[in-house]
Amino acid sequence: DADRVISTRGLFRVSLRLPETRYQAWPDRQQLYERIEESLAGAPPIKFASFATSSPFIGAPGDWRIATEAQRDVGARDLPSVMLLGVGIRYFDTIGLGLVRGRPFESRDGTRGHDNAMINQL
Repeated sequence: DADRVISTRGLFRVSLRLPETRYQAWPDRQQLYERIEESLAGAPPIKFASFATSSPFIGAPGDWRIATEAQRDVGARDLPSVMLLGVGIRYFDTIGLGLVRGRPFESRDGTRGHDNAMINQL
């Protein structure tokens, strides 16, 4: 339950519907999101700004499954389901969650050869 983890006090959510003809490729959308984040970041009274492809704990539609190498022979239906969410590098600062271990996102994450993931403890 998101309300137990994230305080929505002081959070503001905006939805954008981008023109498909202009922003077909992910790099084009990412550049736009980064420009928006930069223009909002630090503008009073905004402390942090970030984008996300969906609201927290909703994830992308679909039934996504993930397997570790030890689970290669497990049937897809028996694998744990996961939520996919594209986020900006200040996402966790914006929603007020800190990292327990590891490092925060960097601008190169998600680009070719720099795939990564965050795993929560809920």
